[in-house]
Amino acid sequence: MTRVTSFHLQVRSKIDEELDSGTAFFVGENLVATAFHVISSGPSAIWLHEEHDGAEYRLASSETVSHMIAIPLLADPIADLALLSCQRVIGNMVPARLPAICLSGAE
Repeated sequence: MTRVTSFHLQVRSKIDEELDSGTAFFVGENLVATAFHVISSGPSAIWLHEEHDGAEYRLASSETVSHMIAIPLLADPIADLALLSCQRVIGNMVPARLPAICLSGAE
């Protein structure tokens, strides 16, 4: 069985306070999935960077002390799913194999 590599996703304010954090994993090259509740502001269903000016999403691995910035792409609050983009992968990334999904508003 192939094991999917998980990563730690932190949402950091512009003064470097942790706003929230959770698990994330690559689902394709440069494409990261996480639960929407990790990167959102509670019941308001908006991304944390929309509520906290300058907030950023940082993806890190237990294999390294460095991190990379993840860029928000799209989300479905009802499905509790968010997709973000990264410029490169960390370590020996193994993408998750997920069934086809349809996000709200996607065609």
